[in-house]
This record gives sequence, structure tokens and C-alpha cells, in this order.
Amino acid sequence: MKWLITTKVEIDLQQLKQKLIEYNCTLDNDLDPIPLGNKEQVFEVAGPKDLPEIVAFDETILSVSPNAEIELWV
Repeated sequence: MKWLITTKVEIDLQQLKQKLIEYNCTLDNDLDPIPLGNKEQVFEVAGPKDLPEIVAFDETILSVSPNAEIELWV
């Protein structure tokens, strides 16, 4: 399943990647985080459907939301 995770801007990227591996998630290395103001950022990840429950105790991940991709048909 595809997710959007929100973190603080100052999170160590290597630490985040290691945590995501532990949570059975993958971070798209080709995508830069999406800034949310000056204090937060959003990453696109692929992970298990119960990811919100898995990371509920992790204070470095502020929120987890489903990511819906829109396909345009021409």
C-alpha cells in the first residue's frame, strides 16, 4: 500500500530509512520530501496496510495517511 508519512524537517534521513526497513516499508529514493511549511515534511512510502498501527508509538513519525494516485485516461 502507498502511504504519506509526515516527519519533522530535522529528522536524520538515514535514521528514517532504517526505521522504514524495520517497518517493512520502502522509501522512493528518487523523490524529495514535500515540505509542509518550515517544520514538517512528507515522504511517499510503500508499506503494509497496518502501517498506522505499527508506527503509532514512534514519535519521529507525526502522521501516516493513505496516498491515492490519480491516473488520467486520454
